[in-house]
Amino acid sequence: MNRIILIGRVSSKPVLMTAKSNVNFIRFNLAIDRRKYNQDSPTITDFIPVVAWRQNATALDKLITIGSLIAIEGSLQSYRVMSNTTNYLTNYEVNVENFHLLETKEQLEKRRQKLAQKVSEPTFEPIFDDFQLPQNNKRSFHEDNIFQTEASVNFDETNIEISGEDNDPFADWEIDDLDPNK
Repeated sequence: MNRIILIGRVSSKPVLMTAKSNVNFIRFNLAIDRRKYNQDSPTITDFIPVVAWRQNATALDKLITIGSLIAIEGSLQSYRVMSNTTNYLTNYEVNVENFHLLETKEQLEKRRQKLAQKVSEPTFEPIFDDFQLPQNNKRSFHEDNIFQTEASVNFDETNIEISGEDNDPFADWEIDDLDPNK
């Protein structure tokens, strides 16, 4: 018997996709805290990959978002994929057969509004704007690359091909002198 019942929160954005056979499926991760056997021990959270197919997939796409509290009933499935190093990796995921939302529609709407606000507000602070830079730090591209230009001109001038046997630095070497066994 392969039966799993999980209660947790959706921890990744649910993504509804369509298989090559035109069957809808949705993937997301479910965050579940492990049972603590000691109050002093830290909380350990498992992130379980979940997949739902067909009607369950389309219903979950409409009903859940990141943070939704949900109960899932299903089975554990494994599959093998080949990695970049030609080794096989075994992956596991829970296949949803039934699900129950454990929060109200009002709670779900509040969560969606909060997520929409987080997306619309930037999550970073600008380091500086151009007008805050001192004027002496603004250099042109040409000024930054003068050294390279002068060096390449000098390189071109010093590497003029010289003809004649007298200028060959290896002319007095004997090939036998290079043998390490001598």
